Amino acid sequence: YDHRGHNWRRIRLNQLTVDVESAQLDLVSRKIEEIEAASNGPVQTGPLREDRLARAICAGYAGFVWHMRGHRVRATKLYNRAIRQLDELHELRAQAYFGRLRAQAMTFGKPREERLFELDRMHDLALSGRQMDLAYRIQVQKADTMIHSPELTPRERRRAIRMLDDAVRYALHTDTARVRCEALGSLAQARHLSGDHEGALSSVSDALTVAVRYGLELRKMTLRSMFARILAARGHPLTAEQLARTSIKVASRQKIQYAIDHAEATLQAIPRQSGLSGAEDLSGRRDF
Repeated sequence: YDHRGHNWRRIRLNQLTVDVESAQLDLVSRKIEEIEAASNGPVQTGPLREDRLARAICAGYAGFVWHMRGHRVRATKLYNRAIRQLDELHELRAQAYFGRLRAQAMTFGKPREERLFELDRMHDLALSGRQMDLAYRIQVQKADTMIHSPELTPRERRRAIRMLDDAVRYALHTDTARVRCEALGSLAQARHLSGDHEGALSSVSDALTVAVRYGLELRKMTLRSMFARILAARGHPLTAEQLARTSIKVASRQKIQYAIDHAEATLQAIPRQSGLSGAEDLSGRRDF
């Protein structure tokens, strides 16, 4: 790997971000192996800072792959390792990026306040480095955490929606597709849960348009499932079930257990009136 210098590695690390958004997790895993093999550093001097940084980022992305495969505990351990190493290297953006994902992996089995505290910490970290796009993505995730909480109060719901509206305005002003897509998706969920199905349909349609335009494949999978939930609530269970099953098929091909779980929950919540109800059961846990 001597011919693979720092520029090659930087390009490869940037490609990982694109592959993640495109849901090419097998490709992500292969590139992680390549980058790690090229980041061992000279034996006599030990790993250089660039080597340590590359390995830390690879650990974070490896955590993301396990996270999307449905292995949250293993993912969290890798996130922890990456964040610890990035903290030692004073890499604020990468630390906040993987901290946001770690908080998402903590969704099950952790109290809401603990997850919100973690997100607040990462939000402050992103702001301290003036990483505004990342700060708004964390803000969206915090609002989404509040919205999904069974302890949600009307006041908190209004606050969460204001946070999401603020993120959408930022995304429109700066043309930041990921922030816009994530904020609109969470707005759709908030409006759906409050009974505003027309508003939810408008938000999820806009989010899907952004996801399709910018190739955000992971978002497309969960947004299709969200679309199905809203259609079912509006009295279209047949179409909703077809869309949910399509979401499961697409996510299964890409081995995205995270998206399968989302679509499976959608499918289970649809009123069992459809003629498809006796069709092949596509839901359930895969061993990815």
